[in-house]
Parts: sequence; C-alpha cells; structure tokens
Amino acid sequence: MKNILSAFLMMLLIASPVSAQTNDRTVKSFDDYLVHYSVLNSTFIQPDTAKQYGLKRGTDIGLVNIAVHKKDGDSSHAVKANITGKTANLIQQQEQLKFQIVEEGSSIYYLASFRFATQEVLHFTLEIAPEDADPLTLKFTRSLYEE
Repeated sequence: MKNILSAFLMMLLIASPVSAQTNDRTVKSFDDYLVHYSVLNSTFIQPDTAKQYGLKRGTDIGLVNIAVHKKDGDSSHAVKANITGKTANLIQQQEQLKFQIVEEGSSIYYLASFRFATQEVLHFTLEIAPEDADPLTLKFTRSLYEE
C-alpha cells in the first residue's frame, strides 16, 4: 500500500497540479535545494490509503504535497525539513497547515490537508527549513474544484 501512495505522490510531483487554475511550476529551485510541490483534491486518494496515513478526505478538502531535495551536482536527494505554512483566501481568511511526514525508502514527502470552496483562490505561504540550513519561503496560488 505504501508503494501505491509513493508512486502516486511522485506522479503528482512530476505532473502538473490537478485542477490548478494557475500556471505555477511545481518545482522551485533555491540555492542548494529543490522544492517539489503539488495540490490536489483529497478525493483522488483512495479511502484505504487515506485511512492508513490518517489523511482527511472530502469533496471540499485538498492536500498539499511537498518534497525537499538537496542538490548534489547534476542530481539531488530527498532530505528532511521542518515545514510550516498557511493558506489565505482573497478576503484573508487563513488556515494553518499541519504537515505530516511520509517516508518510504529514500523518498520523503510532507502532506497537509486544508478546506476549500469551489473555485476559491488560495494563496499558500510555506516556511521550509531543511536540516542544518536557513529556512526557505515558498509562495504559490491555486484554485480547486469540488469533486
């Protein structure tokens, strides 16, 4: 079951975000790090997988998926990080994001759920602190649609 989630999350990090309304890329490069990110409706996660990882599912619940990689020449490798963040809509209503770590072999992902309304524009602001490094700030905007 873990391999299914890992494969699904890797696919999301490589592909364009599902139901995204903006053209933001899903990888942000910092000096020594790459941050991969995606946002999706939680109904794309199978119920058994969501239960296994304690993820909330619902037509109005989204998931943000973050992976942090340290650059290593022409390649990179996953590293642990402390991630905090929030969403804010256009009238500045905010929701704090609580990330949980998923480790599978050499892969490390961070997942957080959040509530949304159909076509609501959400601004994400994340502080990502890789171990032994200064914090990185990632900001992006997404809109989702209830399934």
